[in-house]
Amino acid sequence: MEGYQEPLHKSPLLKMQGDLQRIIQNRSVIQVQYVKGDGNTVNRTLLPCLLRYDLGYLYLVAYHQDSEAPYAAYFRVDRIYSFSVVRRQTGDETRRVERYLQTCAPGIVQMYGGDFCSITLRCRKSYYPYLHDRFRGLRVVREDEDAVTVELGAFAEGFARWVVSQPPDCVQVLEPPELLRKGRFDEIFYVGLPNGKEREKIFEIHIQKRRPQDLKQIRLSELVGKTEGYSGADIEGVVRDAVEAAFADDKAHVQTSDILWAINNTHSLSEIMKDDLDRMAKEYKTRKFKNASK
Repeated sequence: MEGYQEPLHKSPLLKMQGDLQRIIQNRSVIQVQYVKGDGNTVNRTLLPCLLRYDLGYLYLVAYHQDSEAPYAAYFRVDRIYSFSVVRRQTGDETRRVERYLQTCAPGIVQMYGGDFCSITLRCRKSYYPYLHDRFRGLRVVREDEDAVTVELGAFAEGFARWVVSQPPDCVQVLEPPELLRKGRFDEIFYVGLPNGKEREKIFEIHIQKRRPQDLKQIRLSELVGKTEGYSGADIEGVVRDAVEAAFADDKAHVQTSDILWAINNTHSLSEIMKDDLDRMAKEYKTRKFKNASK
């Protein structure tokens, strides 16, 4: 097939996926040969619960038959070397799988484990449809004019990794407060708008990229002084606009005045999203996240 790129694992996943899905439907117990991340192969007897695609991989979610662990484990399907059906599940085993599917499976996030916990979130109303589709088991506990508060169940480690990747002005964890504690992550950084030194470096990078021959004659310090509150994308746009304008005017070189003209005709991120940025900065300060700028 034109444009097809074979995955590195080279495993026939479509057939294996179909076989495993039938095994799950038939409520069977299986024996698998599984290649661990360190390259060692182990034999496991499993109670399959479901298949889940996440983080670019297909996973089999299953209980170890002989383990009393409260939650199922995750197995990358491309690392399953072989498997065979051992027998049908007993009634207790089937009920164990069904309880997991009803209570825990909707709270799987990014294939990380941890304890299963109850979480209370507050989100923007405009953000609620995405949250609803991501966590089908959630329950609305309060609805305000511009925000919705919900409760849901999820595995703590995966959920914590998911929530810090979301816009903080769109979703906020209310309970439990320890979900984003230090120790769960090496560190959580607040990446705000660039400071003066960072803006100078950003200007240098984008001028060097587009007009390297003009870089030495451009007064970067003057540009930095005129761009307080500009994001990196703002600065990239300013340089691009200045270069295009100079070309349109048939100028041999881009000068400081050309970039100043572009700055004066640009509305920065801090103007357009002032309220949102203020809320984000306050939230990160409250959580005592470390600022990425030095």
